[in-house]
Amino acid sequence: MQHILDGILCLNNIKGCLFIKNNGKIDFAQFHTVEHETSDALNWSFFTKALADIHEADLVFENARCYLRKAKTGYLLVILEAFASLSAIKLQCDLIIPKLNALKPKGLKRFFQK
Repeated sequence: MQHILDGILCLNNIKGCLFIKNNGKIDFAQFHTVEHETSDALNWSFFTKALADIHEADLVFENARCYLRKAKTGYLLVILEAFASLSAIKLQCDLIIPKLNALKPKGLKRFFQK
C-alpha cells in the first residue's frame, strides 16, 4: 500500500495519509511528524458508518484540512495544511482510487466473496 500512496505523500503541504477499511480498521497510516501518529487500537467504525453515503468531502479547520475519498474497500483520508492545493490532491486521488479498488483482500475472507 505504501507504494500506491507515495504519490500523495510526496506532495507539498501534506501532513499525512490514512486508509481506513469499511470495518473501521486502519490499513495504512503515515505521517510526516511524530505528533500525528495514530494508534492501531482506535476503531473508526463509527466514522465509516456515518460517512456511508459520502463519496468525497473536504473538511476545513482553523489550522488544517482533511480530504476524504471513498474507495470500494474503505476511505482514503489525507491530512493537509490549511492552504494546501486541493486540486493536486484530487488529481492524485483520481489516480490512486482505482489502484486501491484493485487490491486483493488478505486472509481467508478473499475466498468467500461474492
